[in-house]
Amino acid sequence: MAVEVAESPTLFGADPLQLVTHVGRDVLANAAHFATVPKAVYEYVSNSIDAAPPGHPCTVRVSIVTVGPRRRIEIADDAAGMSREQLRSFFTMHGENSWRRAGRKVRGRFGTGKIAAFGRADRLRVDTVQAGLRNVAELKRGDLEAAQAGRPVHVHEVVIEEPTNASDGTLVVVEDLQRGTRVDRAEIVRYLQRQLGRHLVRHRVVVEGERVEYAPPEATEEHRFPSPQDVTALAGPVELIVRVAARPLTEEENGIAVLSHGYMNAMTLAGVEGKSEAQYLFGEIDVPALDDDSAPIPAFMSTRDLTLNPWNPIVAELVPWMRASLDTVRRELVRR
Repeated sequence: MAVEVAESPTLFGADPLQLVTHVGRDVLANAAHFATVPKAVYEYVSNSIDAAPPGHPCTVRVSIVTVGPRRRIEIADDAAGMSREQLRSFFTMHGENSWRRAGRKVRGRFGTGKIAAFGRADRLRVDTVQAGLRNVAELKRGDLEAAQAGRPVHVHEVVIEEPTNASDGTLVVVEDLQRGTRVDRAEIVRYLQRQLGRHLVRHRVVVEGERVEYAPPEATEEHRFPSPQDVTALAGPVELIVRVAARPLTEEENGIAVLSHGYMNAMTLAGVEGKSEAQYLFGEIDVPALDDDSAPIPAFMSTRDLTLNPWNPIVAELVPWMRASLDTVRRELVRR
């Protein structure tokens, strides 16, 4: 006679197994993806743009202080600010973006960019105002390193719901930059130009007094490729725009910007890298389905390395078509 053994978490008197994370190590491991200052600055600038109320462009100002004992970078905006509960959500790792949850089309997706400061600094301070109430919170690298597995990390609340006449907005301070950290204003400007693209037409981003402008390379010709049936079936009708530059492009400029709802998530030459005349090719494609996709394998990497995930079903159809289209233009350039 068969004997049934009940599945019980306390079978044989053992404690139930649990999946536990070491929050401090988790934060620092994710922060390692933001190993350059431009990457970290972009995360907070894009957060500001995400927080702008619909129909209301925002202004984001980036200030750099590289002398003195507290080397820091400040990112200040006049967007919607955060309530204390929204600040709590801000400090929730891998949490769902509150704007995305509300149905807004925003860039935030993985819930990890908030800790970008710890890629090159030891302290993050968030000073935010919403509806006449100010909240200030601070997190230090030492807090993360001292954290115990399975327990949350305490965030220092410096100011809690203090009445103020200040306008809504948020100031993020990336402070105590690590020794050897390179801070190049021009490099930050170039990175923001590349990543934000057309968002710079609507929103105003200023780095140390210099406005960051949308400035694509000069093109001598443009080719448009409507998506074939197999791509359209998965991604909807999209159009690939391939342009030929007037000069050889830098690595940052060379390739197709893969956008989703206007935000750049990847940059690729889809396999024609290193081939003759490929250094003149650039362009864009906006594929909203990549962001809205519910496939278990996401289209974009959480490492923010501007690459597409080849195992995603939409990407698996998209990239070969992009490669063939780019190669069509490239071969014509070679023929000439």
